[in-house]
Amino acid sequence: MIIYWKTLEKDVTDTNTIPEYINSIYFKGTEKAKYPNNDIKCRVYLNSPYIGLSNATPTLLKFDQKLFDISDNFNLSTGKFTVPKTGYYSVSFSILYYNLLAEKRYVVNIKKNADILISTHQLAVVDGYLTCNGSSIEYFEVDDEITLYIENADALTPCNVFGRVDASFLAIDLISI
Repeated sequence: MIIYWKTLEKDVTDTNTIPEYINSIYFKGTEKAKYPNNDIKCRVYLNSPYIGLSNATPTLLKFDQKLFDISDNFNLSTGKFTVPKTGYYSVSFSILYYNLLAEKRYVVNIKKNADILISTHQLAVVDGYLTCNGSSIEYFEVDDEITLYIENADALTPCNVFGRVDASFLAIDLISI
């Protein structure tokens, strides 16, 4: 089979050289060139539990594992995802609190830079476990930072955050530019 590409800077008829040639065009250092297929996807999770969340102050949750981070924009040591390309992103999260008390409030905030963008407040109905989750589509610009903060809002007794790939995670996906 022969594929002929007239829209490229040069004619390419050998299908074996198309990927190499396209990479040489796309990866030239510009924002658009770095991610030709909007391939910015990230899912990080807490593998080890976060123990002793005891104050009523929002605490930055530093996830300790990447399930995937195709664009390599999530920094585990800082807990921040740095937006590499302006556009609309799907942001979703789930945080599983445990060792908590009934009738107490637990919070998850997604921040864009220093501002709260998404805030989920849950009131525990029974002692034990509580999942706070949410999702949204949001507009971000290059170099915006996305972070997730957790809070034991009533702060009477310490609680913990469960560590497991499907229990406490943050997922970010560029869906449109």
